[in-house]
Amino acid sequence: MKTRGSNGSEHILFLDKSGHAPQQCNLDYNNNKSGRRHFLRFALLLASVALLAGVGGMALLLPSHPKTAPSQESNDDVPETLSSQRFSCPPPSPGQLCLPTPTLQYCNYCLSNPFVSLSIDPSTGRISSMRACLTGDCKQDPKDALAGGIGLESKSDLPSPSVTVSDSGSPDTGWTVTVASAFGVVAKDSVEITLLLDARSFAISTSTTSGEEGVTLYRSFSFAASSATGFYVGGPTQMKDGDLKVTSYKTGNPNNGQTTTFFSEQSLLKMYALGPKNGELPRSDVLTYALNASAEVEILEEEGTVGTLLISSGTTGYTSEMAESGLVHIYAGTFNGTLKDTWTSPSELAAPTSPPASPVTSTFNLAASDFDLPPLAVPASYSPGTHIPADDLRAFLTGIYASPVGCICTHVNCVVPGSALGQIGTSIQRPDRGYSDNYNFFDPDNYISTSALLFSMDPYLQAEVKKILLRNGDLMLPSGQLPHHFSYDQPQYQALSGEIQTGPNVFWVLSCFQYAKTTGDVDWLQSYMPTLRNATNFLYDLFKDPTKSLVQVPGSLMVDVFKRWDFTSDTNAMLVGFFQEFADAEESAGNVTGAESLRKLSDDVKGDLRKYLWDAEDDDHFITQLSADGTTRDFVDYDSNLMALAHGVVDADEAASVFKRIDGGRCRAGVTFVAEDYYGPQDTTGGNTGDSWCAMGRHAWFDSLSRFRYGDKASFD
Repeated sequence: MKTRGSNGSEHILFLDKSGHAPQQCNLDYNNNKSGRRHFLRFALLLASVALLAGVGGMALLLPSHPKTAPSQESNDDVPETLSSQRFSCPPPSPGQLCLPTPTLQYCNYCLSNPFVSLSIDPSTGRISSMRACLTGDCKQDPKDALAGGIGLESKSDLPSPSVTVSDSGSPDTGWTVTVASAFGVVAKDSVEITLLLDARSFAISTSTTSGEEGVTLYRSFSFAASSATGFYVGGPTQMKDGDLKVTSYKTGNPNNGQTTTFFSEQSLLKMYALGPKNGELPRSDVLTYALNASAEVEILEEEGTVGTLLISSGTTGYTSEMAESGLVHIYAGTFNGTLKDTWTSPSELAAPTSPPASPVTSTFNLAASDFDLPPLAVPASYSPGTHIPADDLRAFLTGIYASPVGCICTHVNCVVPGSALGQIGTSIQRPDRGYSDNYNFFDPDNYISTSALLFSMDPYLQAEVKKILLRNGDLMLPSGQLPHHFSYDQPQYQALSGEIQTGPNVFWVLSCFQYAKTTGDVDWLQSYMPTLRNATNFLYDLFKDPTKSLVQVPGSLMVDVFKRWDFTSDTNAMLVGFFQEFADAEESAGNVTGAESLRKLSDDVKGDLRKYLWDAEDDDHFITQLSADGTTRDFVDYDSNLMALAHGVVDADEAASVFKRIDGGRCRAGVTFVAEDYYGPQDTTGGNTGDSWCAMGRHAWFDSLSRFRYGDKASFD
């Protein structure tokens, strides 16, 4: 409802769902106390009527000043009767997202619903804050996702803007606020912001014109979160804490180790920022709840933009100094000689020779979240009471977008200058990567990361995974052996330890199956089956003893430094499930005979695994290996035993005995430890015991599969 105060200014009042009276910024231009009291009584009366009428859900809090804010750089030209006044901005109700805070003269416009809120500073026309509550019922004030706001900026001297704000809509559907800013004759900027009743994001359209030559213009987004990720048409890129010194970086990439800005002329599809700055939060706080606020910009349409800058520091001069990351849409200006599509040091935006010929326009969605995940990845219809719990959704989306997305290195220049390659690292850029400049470890690191990307069900990410899979397949040896990893852009067929592993062939093939299953691209699977069969030939050739349906391997399946050879329980246990998966793929491709043969082979491996590698004396686990000379070695490996259970090699009673043995280990603080007995220097390649006393997520993966298969719900939970 609209009311008119004693001074003639308009107010728009709505109740929130809790029934709280709306807050408003009340400025008495005439310093008329009786008029103020009169207005407040009138507002309370109208609020009571609104409550009885059942108005609720949407809040549009507008300050009671004229719709046009005067241009100003300071309050020197403000009449004393105004500069001496302070706004009445009452504290927010508990859990309310909208926080109307006073600026020098004006209270901010606030557009909110139970999920998101956005504030606009009418003296500058900038979006000044943005907060979110994923569940819609937060008990504490969410953190601001912005650190310096969003607005039109320039490297030239812009006059202070004259700002006009207007609105339309209703509490039953939503509101649209239009902010028109005139920077003298230099530039004009119009921003239209719409928030629907139950939306978790703001729909925004902008139109910007420049009226003078030699004026740079750009829209700057300053975010509080530190890890910046951009989805470009040529592949994603990511950087966290770009102002930290890079101790090692790609040979030949001439960026001098600076990683604070990323300029590209490629179309940007979306950008999101999440995560605290390095070392900002104690670990206990990170695990308990998110003190950070993430933000996302999804670009729907753009016309006339010169390019974009991704920002990974507040020191670049293109975002607020308070920002940890940001996004810059360049409307007028050039980066002459600046490295494109490379994280590097900030360059000066040069003035354009002429203003844009027509208005620069854009349409995008803007969102925030109180969890470390891209807000727009949350389905619009999500409800914790109807769908999965919020903590589960948080774990799922954070596990995808905060880590493996940042590992993707398919954008041009990511691996080596001038090339766009289908490669993926082992960690995000922060700003160094784990394992330096080595990529595509399907042993099974990148099987796990690509699976997470595929389960996002995001076609963009699934297409990037396909690039990565094809990269390895293209460099398969005639024997069927796949690269173990890449050093820069060069394939390496041995592990970093120098060992030959079976893992890359097993888990790369399973990754291809995972791609086909999640995308439904059966046509691609059928066309690619000859390559997959060739990769499996490398494994078939390891059946060397005609008396046993077990492969003889040169090394470990997953932990390259562990010395394992001949008939090992890890690779053979994994092959039980692998051949079943391959049989399903052959059947989907129409090769029924081949499928039947593979299922029989799986059963044969299962039988001989039990016959030759089950510890008959202890009767509670599989041993590490049977050597060709008949001797055995046993470390009570957790990986191989959990793989055997995950693929149903034992019956329920035997599974219970294996679980009991594993759960009784001396280092069972979690489900990820490697073995009961220690792999010492003599048991590891080069005496490298770095993996001998540690926890690994891949072990937890098989632990979960095993307990789910045998119904061990208590331990699974």
